[in-house]
Amino acid sequence: RKIKINLLTYDVVEIKAKNAGKKSDKNNKIEHTIKINGTAATRSDFISFIELLESDKEIFKSVSAPISGLVVDRDINFSASLILK
Repeated sequence: RKIKINLLTYDVVEIKAKNAGKKSDKNNKIEHTIKINGTAATRSDFISFIELLESDKEIFKSVSAPISGLVVDRDINFSASLILK
């Protein structure tokens, strides 16, 4: 199975609580997100990679990948967004 990671980014976003003011509020949540852009050799490799990420519930709160990666059989360019717990 072959996956090539072309770009990996890490973002930290503050999600404001409802009724929060302009200043940082202790009720606001911080979300840590990893974004991956890459290429999978085959559709099967792409699906296996995403399923592997989704199975790690201790690390990832959610995993999302557009289904556009499933359109072709080989040399699949993909992106995925992973929200950390």
